Amino acid sequence: MEGLQKSEQINELATALCKFQAECPPIGLDREVKVKTKTGVEYSFDYATAGNIKAIITPLLAKNDLAYSQPTLPDGTVITILMHKSGQYIAGELSIKGENNAQGIGSAITYAKRYALCAILGIVTEDDDDGNMASGHEFTTANKIENNKPWLNEGTKEYDGALAKLRAGTTTIDKIKTVMKISKATEEKLREALKLQKN
Repeated sequence: MEGLQKSEQINELATALCKFQAECPPIGLDREVKVKTKTGVEYSFDYATAGNIKAIITPLLAKNDLAYSQPTLPDGTVITILMHKSGQYIAGELSIKGENNAQGIGSAITYAKRYALCAILGIVTEDDDDGNMASGHEFTTANKIENNKPWLNEGTKEYDGALAKLRAGTTTIDKIKTVMKISKATEEKLREALKLQKN
């Protein structure tokens, strides 16, 4: 497979992807990495782990009848396929060469999967520069406590539970924010739902 591949029609997939992108909240950078390059230069950066990305996008993809698959070829090339329930799809491949050892190859594949997934979905995880083992650099990682809070996403049981408690007056949006992250769009929907209840 070379370049971008797609089904003959992608109109339904495109509509679903537009809805997904409108609903997808900012993805927090939940991992900090400190790097020491081969030349001894040290720096740090933050990135979103695959687990964090999947926790946010999976319910939103399902809500919009989308799914993805990422098979890996023997040479380490990652194929990313975005599919719609109609059978329409788009697919692309990405190969990132790492150090010629198990850890370097594994790191390159992991990085390629996350990078390709975000690219095909059109989402951004900001300071994503973590292919360091693939480059042979020394590095250490640390979880960022604030970004470990899960996102409150519409269409999930957590969202329904939070809305029920808000309507019952047993919690507030500020209290929910102490345990979960809420995007501006989700907060507006919660406030709108409360206004409709009062009216």
